[in-house]
Amino acid sequence: MNAVNLFVVRVFQVEVFSGELPKMDNSSHHGDKLHQVFVNTKLSLEHILDGYCLPDPYFKDHLHTTVDVLMKCLRDPALPLFELQVKKNISLQR
Repeated sequence: MNAVNLFVVRVFQVEVFSGELPKMDNSSHHGDKLHQVFVNTKLSLEHILDGYCLPDPYFKDHLHTTVDVLMKCLRDPALPLFELQVKKNISLQR
């Protein structure tokens, strides 16, 4: 005797979305700690050097701001300590 599996499938008509999407916060927040700011700023500059950048009227302002933040991070004497703590915590988790 062969058992036949019967599945009941319901198909619903699709409704077109007619509402509004919520407003997005365009600011990117990656952390406030010094080493997090340093890593994200360095990554942003690496993207610029790879050729991913904003159009010309915005590029100069973004570049100056990013370089200023990077220099501020590099001048802070606590940066190596934070980097060491992150590497230590990663190695302790293994």
